[in-house]
Amino acid sequence: MKNRHILFLLFFILLFTVAICICLSNNLQSATKLDPNAPLHPSAGINLNTATFEELTMIPGIGENLANNIIAYRQQNGPFHSVEELMHVKGFGNSTYEEVSRFLSVGGK
Repeated sequence: MKNRHILFLLFFILLFTVAICICLSNNLQSATKLDPNAPLHPSAGINLNTATFEELTMIPGIGENLANNIIAYRQQNGPFHSVEELMHVKGFGNSTYEEVSRFLSVGGK
């Protein structure tokens, strides 16, 4: 009988620990993304021509694949002349562009 109580207690501790890890994981993920509702001035966006992979993946709507595609496009075609040029990057469509464009700039404009 005592063994059952110990097993129940261990199971409860394990369940509680998993729940805490999930909560912490969600908080860390949200902390590494920009707030999609935050107002941004157009010149305050992340510069497409100098942004690192890590900076690009902070933008809501840009995951690892799109970040890699942006960097590959920039390496093959040179600097972006406008944010609208993202429409030429593999994986970008109208909805993705609308979601991410407010967080980006090309610098000097």
